[in-house]
Amino acid sequence: MYLSDMTEEQRREYWAEVKRGERTVPCRVRARNGHEGGGFPCAACTQDFIEMMTFKPDIGPWIVSADGRSLQSDDFTHDVTLKISGDFFDDELRKQYAQHLADILNAAPGVRPLNWLGEL
Repeated sequence: MYLSDMTEEQRREYWAEVKRGERTVPCRVRARNGHEGGGFPCAACTQDFIEMMTFKPDIGPWIVSADGRSLQSDDFTHDVTLKISGDFFDDELRKQYAQHLADILNAAPGVRPLNWLGEL
């Protein structure tokens, strides 16, 4: 059974069993570099699954799409894309707003970038 076929309750129990070490995840890659291959229980895939399920935000860098309608992280932790929509006067204003959000996400901790209109 795939995770996508499970109910929310079944997914939570599956995850709890993996964390407790009571279940291993089937291998999803070819046999190599410590992987079992062929869908057999695999310690390497189990560790990958634990790391994937443990909350770690994408660290970027965050990139604004050409039309300003989305931000995309160049970090492959979760392959996040954030959609930008709202009541903007025009496309240019939306792009400026999206760039401001990217600047905030890309800023070093504790650094406050200018606001999206270029003011502190």
